[in-house]
Amino acid sequence: MARGVITEERLILAAERLYADHGLDAVSLRQIADAAGQKNHAVVQYHFGDKAELLRAIVRYRTGTAYELREEALDELERAGRQHDVRGLLEAAIVPLVKSQPPGSNYLRFIVALQPAALADAWHQMGVEHGSTTSRMNRYLDEALGHIPVAMRQARMGRAFDMVLRALADHFGGGPKSERPRLPDDLFVEELVLSGAAVLEAPLPPRSAQRLRRH
Repeated sequence: MARGVITEERLILAAERLYADHGLDAVSLRQIADAAGQKNHAVVQYHFGDKAELLRAIVRYRTGTAYELREEALDELERAGRQHDVRGLLEAAIVPLVKSQPPGSNYLRFIVALQPAALADAWHQMGVEHGSTTSRMNRYLDEALGHIPVAMRQARMGRAFDMVLRALADHFGGGPKSERPRLPDDLFVEELVLSGAAVLEAPLPPRSAQRLRRH
């Protein structure tokens, strides 16, 4: 592997861990260089230009395989006629992300620490690169939940995926382990899929449904 590629990988891993531990604003590019064992404190700017491009590099480094696995999962759902099965769609979202992360990866904690707003540009770029997968997932979820008014649907999707990401980061995130008893990984993922589906598919209270439809 070329020396420059090795340096970039070290910088990505160091930045991912520091951001996961301390958040975006508390970490300087110089600290990332130090954590990656680089004496040149301008090395991050040399390889990535700025913090925004570094964030894009971290997301690209960690999610390329997940997108490929997710596309295969969506293809399988289509072949089985299950593209509107909410549990199947959640599995297609969650399982590839879990499978693509090596032991000790801090990426899931990194996502939670930075929150979607800080990563919107990076995720948009990955969506452009893997557009069919992203658009298919979004379309199938919208169609599966089409009976729920748009405002409620969007609120539920945001709440469900925030819950899912936080739970994944706690279970697989590579940080300090909780003292709580841990489920085996496969049972944890199965339970998380069921929990996410319960949030998305819960029946609307009659009064709420009437008010939302009027708006």
